[in-house]
Amino acid sequence: MTLFRHATFDVHALCQLASSLRGARSCACDVTQVPADGSLFWAAFLVFDDGVEWVFRSPRRDGAIQSEKTIQALLASEAATLKYIKSYSAIPVPVVYAYNYSSENDIGIPYILMSNAAGFPLSKRWKSLGSRESTLSLIEKSKIVSQLGVITWQLSHLRFREIGLLFEESGYLQVRGCLSRSLVDSERDTLPELPRGPFTSEGEFFDALVTGLLQHVECLQLSHHCFFAPCPTRNKYDDDQEYRRACDQWNTFVTLGSKIDGSNNRVDYIVVGDCLRGITSKWAEEMSALAQNIGSERYPLHHPDLNVNNIFVNDNCNITCIIDWAFCSSVPFPILLMAPGLPQSRDRLEAFNHCI
Repeated sequence: MTLFRHATFDVHALCQLASSLRGARSCACDVTQVPADGSLFWAAFLVFDDGVEWVFRSPRRDGAIQSEKTIQALLASEAATLKYIKSYSAIPVPVVYAYNYSSENDIGIPYILMSNAAGFPLSKRWKSLGSRESTLSLIEKSKIVSQLGVITWQLSHLRFREIGLLFEESGYLQVRGCLSRSLVDSERDTLPELPRGPFTSEGEFFDALVTGLLQHVECLQLSHHCFFAPCPTRNKYDDDQEYRRACDQWNTFVTLGSKIDGSNNRVDYIVVGDCLRGITSKWAEEMSALAQNIGSERYPLHHPDLNVNNIFVNDNCNITCIIDWAFCSSVPFPILLMAPGLPQSRDRLEAFNHCI
């Protein structure tokens, strides 16, 4: 059946749980539905007899992160973070009704059971299908960016003493190890000596990110990363045929002499890492000095993946929900103020620049 493409689980137990959480209302989960896929999680939908929809999310076995321990921690942290944000801000996020980060439950797999996001993904309006042109006016874009500013302002008031992910433990919220993508992507979560926090200063945090790069270069494959011969990107070419030809030529070039995983390429990245350590050390000093006026709880929550797929809006361009908080953590304050990913890198930037 289509629903079980990623995992086999007890649909009856899932519906029983959902029903019990809504006063024994009847609900159903269509086993012929096609799950919605993300890079880490897949999602299915439950429908109650009054038309209300809930979302059932579970980790992908073939997802971007393979470590069961890491993905379980991300699931537990996302659930705890959503509950905290819902309780202490007006940011529109899904309601978490239940979650379990292990497979030791009646349903049989790790999961988060949450409300369905109202509205539709901004990606449906930010650019039209089959075109790179946006269907939004500059005024509408400006309205959306302004609302994101308000959301950032609210996040700036949700601050903690340490840098890391949020977890629930015995009914209390705690900041524990940091699972920034720079510390877990590309199998970096398997590096045993990589510091993972929680970090008590900006310097510790940035030093760990640079250490992650250097340990990756020393111990892991570099995939398609060749420092002096970067992989071609589509927006640099006039048509798909020209782009594919460039990719073929690039593959031939890096294959000869094993340029990617060879010692020369690794040395290039080590040099870059050493330079970054010096740069981030200065950043950390400046950030720490600025943060002295904030107080001991100086690290705000940050959504690291605000893009057109994770922002839901209605027909009036009002933001109705922000989803995908898996890597949300407390961060040095300036990181919170980074521009969101609108538009994505493959889209044209001119119109967006007018909105900023």
